[in-house]
Amino acid sequence: MDDQSWFNRIAVGVVVAVLLLGVALALSPSVPTPTRTVPASATAGPTAYLNLTIGYNPTTGADDFSASNLVVPSHTRVVVTITNQDPEASRLLVPWDNQVIGTYGGNELVSTGNASYWVSAVAATDIGHTFTIHDALYNISVPIPPAARLGSPTVVSFILVLNWQETTNWGCVAECSAPGMAADRMYGTLTVD
Repeated sequence: MDDQSWFNRIAVGVVVAVLLLGVALALSPSVPTPTRTVPASATAGPTAYLNLTIGYNPTTGADDFSASNLVVPSHTRVVVTITNQDPEASRLLVPWDNQVIGTYGGNELVSTGNASYWVSAVAATDIGHTFTIHDALYNISVPIPPAARLGSPTVVSFILVLNWQETTNWGCVAECSAPGMAADRMYGTLTVD
């Protein structure tokens, strides 16, 4: 067999493989679109609620979370709602912190105005703050988009299931204050009882 015949056979094989892959993908069941409500299985059993607000603090001249030392029960679904009043976007120190990690279902519900949608990531250029925990027991990263405009907040909701008792640190990993650092009240402790 000469080189041209060999090349032609390989080329035909590749074309056939690509066509078969395309047909297989076209015939495979489609991935369902995310629902707009929290699945019932995620809210069955004991549930706790944690509500936080990010807003401007005139005393410090910076944005901060409404609470910094958080306490939640273990072995309980915790519905976390963060209302972000800050319309400014911030640079992420670690680009992949735009991914939603460690929440129930690996997603968050973002609500702005009358629109609500589930996301598993937020564009790195469209993040105002984060709620992040990285330790030996938990790896949680929740990107928070900026408010649509001053007076029109963005609300982010997600579910955590925290089964291990500990006190750990949480914080915003965006540059939401001076370059390279977070504002004073953009971090704190989380105690899982």
